[in-house]
This record gives sequence, structure tokens and C-alpha cells, in this order.
Amino acid sequence: MPAINWKEKAAALLHDPVFKAFDIKSHESLANELCSIAGVPNIRGQEDIVGSSLDRIPLPNELYGRQIRVGMNELKYFIHPISGEKITVLEQELYSKIADENSQKKHTEELKNKIKMIREQNTDDEKFYHALWWELGYLTDFVGFMPADTRVPNHSIIDHLEITAALQSCKKGDQIDAALVMFAIGPVQELIAQARKTVDLWAGSYLLSYLTYKAIEFIGINYGFDNIIYPYLRGNAFVYRTLQRLGVTLFTEPLMDEKIASIPNVFLAIVPAWEAKKVINMCEEVVKKSWEELATDVL
Repeated sequence: MPAINWKEKAAALLHDPVFKAFDIKSHESLANELCSIAGVPNIRGQEDIVGSSLDRIPLPNELYGRQIRVGMNELKYFIHPISGEKITVLEQELYSKIADENSQKKHTEELKNKIKMIREQNTDDEKFYHALWWELGYLTDFVGFMPADTRVPNHSIIDHLEITAALQSCKKGDQIDAALVMFAIGPVQELIAQARKTVDLWAGSYLLSYLTYKAIEFIGINYGFDNIIYPYLRGNAFVYRTLQRLGVTLFTEPLMDEKIASIPNVFLAIVPAWEAKKVINMCEEVVKKSWEELATDVL
């Protein structure tokens, strides 16, 4: 399997502080401090550049003109990525709590302490990466609302950090060579049609969810769970059990009961282009093996 540099993947999750919007001018200094606490290098490679181009639109004239900057105090709303409408409710519910400098310093110190705690409980680089990815969305109550770019506030900093870390798994030398892989199990309707009782409907859905997750798990363990673009996995009970089995120390429990069929029958992932076919074949093998194991246990 691929030789993933887990330390550099963790660094990709920290290359921009989740509170970058607090102080855009000096955010790199904070990133350097966080990387030092985590014991990872503070690096910015092609994964950051390519990731930025994937999750935001290019700004006009910035290449040859002066850099455009928008401070957090100027950001009074989010823009809905589909409708384009301004969502102003966040001004009262969120920004009023973090607008002053003292509040920002308090949350920044809390961030440092939590990263330190995660690292102390996960000294192995691979385990630390998995723990950091899982806890990234829970470092504060509002971290998911922090924009990646205050100039184009239609995606969160978590989105940008995850896509950057995913692309880090797809580096060949200094360049990114990534591929999108879609994997599906079906046909769904034929499986559902076999149901005779209400519990059969649940069992069929859960079976599809479980088998699809086994393929997701293969990619998550070998490349990182941030390489799964769809579905959203943070807080998922399947992932939680996998990470626990790997010996990763986590501080946040899953949001949903593990009896819920929380995984659809299809997923989308970013993988190294030169390994795409191999990944697809391995996912097929994992699903077939898991199905055979279930059938053997039942019979």
C-alpha cells in the first residue's frame, strides 16, 4: 500500500489556522506556532495552491495588482453558495461573540491547548493525523462557520484544510496527480424489494451502508478519511469505531447512533491518479470479502 507521510498530512490540516480570519496578515505566524505544538513541519506546497483553486473562484486582477484583503470586521454575512443570498443571522448569533480582540485571544489559546492535548494522547504520527482530522470540526463551538477566505465567504476553513490534506496524499514529487473515484453498490431497489417486514427495510439499508463503508474504510485507513469527498464522515459512528480499533485516542463521540444506516450506497474519493484502478479493484475485493464473511457468520 502507499507510503503516506502522515506527518505532512497533519501539517496540511494545520497550514492555515482555523481562526485565520481573525488576523489574516499574521495568520502564518500562528500556523507556525500550531505546527510546532503538533510536532509537524510548517509547509505549504502545491496541495495548498491546487486546493484553493478547487474550493474558491479566482479573484480578478490580483495576479498583477495589489492583494485584496477583507477583515473579519467587514464580514457581516455568509453568501449561500447556490442561491447567492446573504445570510445575515450569523452576525447576531456568531460574530458578536468573537468580534472583540480579547475573545479572539481566548479562543486562540483554547485552540493551542486542544491541539497539544490531541498530540500528547496520540504520539504516533498516523494516529495523531486521524485524531486531528476527527477533532478538527470540534475545536470550538463555531469553527465550522469560520470562512476559508473572507473575500469569498462561501466555504469554511475546514473545507479548505480537508481538500488540502486530501491532495497531499496525491503528490508525486512536488506535483499533484489526483483522480476522482466514484464507487457504488447496487442495484438498491432490487435489494429493498426483497423486504417482507419493516425490519427487513432497515436491515437492507444497513447492509448497503455497512458494505459501502468497508470500501470507504479501506481508503480512509490507507490515504486518510479526508480523501472521501462524499459522504460527510466526521462524527460518523462507523469511522469512530474504526479509529478506536486503530488505537486512536478521540475526545468527541459520534453524533449518530451506530445502528443508523448513515452511509449511502455510493461515495466519491480523491486518490492518486497512478493508483486509481488499483484502489477501485481493492474496494471491490474488500466489499466482496465483507459480504462473504457476513454470509458465513449468518449461515
